[in-house]
Formats: sequence, structure tokens, C-alpha cells
Amino acid sequence: MDMIFWWLVGILIAGVISLIVNVLVRVGIMIVKSVRESRIPVQTVPVRIIRKRTKPEQTEKGETYTACYMTFESAEGTVTELKVGQEFYAAFRENTYGDLTRQGSTFLAFTPEPQADIPAEEPEAAPLPAAPLPAADDFDPALFVRQYPEPEDQSQMNGL
Repeated sequence: MDMIFWWLVGILIAGVISLIVNVLVRVGIMIVKSVRESRIPVQTVPVRIIRKRTKPEQTEKGETYTACYMTFESAEGTVTELKVGQEFYAAFRENTYGDLTRQGSTFLAFTPEPQADIPAEEPEAAPLPAAPLPAADDFDPALFVRQYPEPEDQSQMNGL
């Protein structure tokens, strides 16, 4: 019995050590990525939004959320997909032009180009009728009354 107890304690200790190493490795990767990203200069380039997509993802706690991604194309033809916030995702649509500000793979901002004020074309005025409109006393409301067929059996009406 004593041997089984120590064997279980050993397995428990190995599991805890494995969990701690896993967390430390993940934190280390996040720190290295953050340091690497912070060394990249901030860039602002003119782009066009060419694609929007969402993808369900999980947090470290196991909660599911919807991640939003946008694909941008620069004037030189470079295509970049970045993770963006839901507010930004909802605010813009595909084929919107503007200036993208990013630092490495981190989305910072998007400033859309102002839309040119294009005057709406006014429709051509319809020609006036040749004859004047009939007077209001010529209106026959009977023309607009819907005629329903009479029920074949009057007892059907009484039962209602």
C-alpha cells in the first residue's frame, strides 16, 4: 500500500511540474513575440479591405468567442490578414479604401478615405398630362370596393 501511495504522489508531482512548464513556455512565447513586435516600426500604408471573415476561437479559460479578421491589399499588391476588434469589423465593409496603421502583425488603426461628395443625379421631371385631371366629384368609390361572393347558404353566416 505504501508503494502505491508514493507512486500516486509521484504521478501527481509530475503532472503539476508538467503544467507549470507548459504555462511558463506559453508565457515565454508571448513575451518573446511582444518584444519582437515592439521592435518593428509602426507602418501606415494605403490599403483596400478585400475580405472579412470571422472564426470561433477559445480563450485560455475555455470560453468561446468570435474572432474577426480582415484582409487588406496595398497599392503594391501586398496582401495582409490581421485580427481586428468587433467594433472595427462591423464599421467597415469590403472595398473600403483607407490608411492602415500596424506594427508587425498587430492591427493599430484604419482611417478610411473620405468619400467624394458625388451629387445625386436628379431624375428628369415627368411631363405634365395633356388633359387636366378629372374633378374630385367624378370619383366613384364603387370602383374601389372589393366584391366578395355571397355565401351559398345563409346559415353559414348565422353560425359565425
